[in-house]
Amino acid sequence: MRTSWIVVALSLTFGACGGDDSPSSPSTASTQPTTLNFSPTVSGYGYAIQDVTAFQSAGQVTATLRWNDSRKDLDLYWTNALCVVEGDGFGGTGCQNIARSVSDTGTSESVSGPLAAGSTVRLFVINYSAAPEATTVVVNFRP
Repeated sequence: MRTSWIVVALSLTFGACGGDDSPSSPSTASTQPTTLNFSPTVSGYGYAIQDVTAFQSAGQVTATLRWNDSRKDLDLYWTNALCVVEGDGFGGTGCQNIARSVSDTGTSESVSGPLAAGSTVRLFVINYSAAPEATTVVVNFRP
């Protein structure tokens, strides 16, 4: 049985106004990378979901999953926001599996790719082991 951790839309918003009251002054925030950290505990034979949305700026996203027990098999998938877990895979009208990291060994997985302004990526952490596992997901966004 698979249980969901959370589904949260997180905005990576970058301003366009500076601090000097001049509407044409660009903000340095639009060129700075952003790092987000999530710490789901994924139930045995379960999954966790995290949505990440870029509202104003396109960029490059890298997501890295880490856990401690190398005997456990966890995988990281990056899909569009239309995907849901159906049986042993992904489904949903318009679902697109964009990237995956599915090594059978080790304690980390990583996926990356471009993220268009106004789009959302959905990250799935799937635990193929019987026992729950505490994880850390670090998402880096570079405009």
